[in-house]
Amino acid sequence: MENAEIADRLDAFASLLELGDANPYTVRAYRRAAETVRGAVLPVAKLVRAGRVRELRGIGPGIEARLRELVETGAIAELAELERELAPDLVGLGRYLGLGAKRSLQLARALGVRTADELREAAASGRLRTAPGIGPRTEARLLEALAREGEPRPPRGLLLHRAGELVGGVAAALDGEVAGDVRRWRDSCERLAVVCAAPDPQPALDRFAGLPQIVALVEQDARRRPAKSRRCCSRNPALSSRRSTSSSPRFRSSSRSDTGERDARSSATRAGTDLGSSAVS
Repeated sequence: MENAEIADRLDAFASLLELGDANPYTVRAYRRAAETVRGAVLPVAKLVRAGRVRELRGIGPGIEARLRELVETGAIAELAELERELAPDLVGLGRYLGLGAKRSLQLARALGVRTADELREAAASGRLRTAPGIGPRTEARLLEALAREGEPRPPRGLLLHRAGELVGGVAAALDGEVAGDVRRWRDSCERLAVVCAAPDPQPALDRFAGLPQIVALVEQDARRRPAKSRRCCSRNPALSSRRSTSSSPRFRSSSRSDTGERDARSSATRAGTDLGSSAVS
């Protein structure tokens, strides 16, 4: 079993655990393990058989047991059980309709359906409006999306080499680090992210907005302090930008001068570029 296949199964397991309201720390642990496996140089299956897989960062005894089960049997029993219980095809249809995973499951429970086909039948029979939170406008939007379901959809994202060039230039301009899909070496990158640190995030955000790579500011989200969101039209419908700021953990800096110890906070600015509905080939 190849590393990429193992990582995909761990990612799927993490996603289904999240849908099942599992402990967020457990979900993050499996996502980190998937990243570690995907980026490992040696074949992880061989490390599992040799009892050395815990040498990889982030692999504890629980995840080691899942990996051993996957390598030896080709499947994770709990993953198969979660797939039966949570109906990923139904969740996938919900996402196509613009609903989040939890909202999709809530709608399915309200309608008494368990599969994507049953949800389509419920919509066709006019039962959507009987579900809590589904008004006439939402029902019309969902029905319109279902009517377009069979139509071919344009590809999304940028190929890795083009995405790397774009996000690399932004990272260099902000003295930041590449993150997101490019750092994970995804073949097709839908969200480009740069993380940088600054005592005051606003100058970095202003610098980001003025970069030639950025077409339009779609949203600004400053955590721990109020911020207004602005939306404007993009010159290129295939490219838009999102940026946000978040506070990093507090750190303490010490000095032996008369001023004594001072507490400082660092703020991390995160600039993500959401890519629209055209790909670069």
